[in-house]
Amino acid sequence: VCFLLNKNLKEGLRFWKIYNGANFGFILVSMGLIYVFAPNAVAYFTKTNVDEISQLLKLAVLIPLALSVSIPLKQLLLGFNQQRLYVNVTMMIVMVNLFLMVALLPRFKLHGVFLTLILTEMATIAIYYLNLKAKLHPKAC
Repeated sequence: VCFLLNKNLKEGLRFWKIYNGANFGFILVSMGLIYVFAPNAVAYFTKTNVDEISQLLKLAVLIPLALSVSIPLKQLLLGFNQQRLYVNVTMMIVMVNLFLMVALLPRFKLHGVFLTLILTEMATIAIYYLNLKAKLHPKAC
């Protein structure tokens, strides 16, 4: 992607959208199937607490969905030579994530950890998107 962006911005973005769009579609379908069949999947491995564990699994499928958006945005950010922003945001998100996990784990257990991961990934997506918006949607002259 970095090579294509340097060679031809429009072609690089087109490749990035096609490749990552297909990846997102695959992950969306896969996580949808896991969500729908969560009770069956959990029951295959254990017969105890199936409802509770399947609810955790249903929440956890949001994590790969969020990652399937944030990782391509990180790739694009690096492709546009914004390494400093990438490092600063990553350090900030890691610190926030650790703080929230420590704060939420005692009371909300695994639900709190999953929610923390989802929320920090959504924040990462928002920050990266706002910084890439002008490059992704150039204004017409």
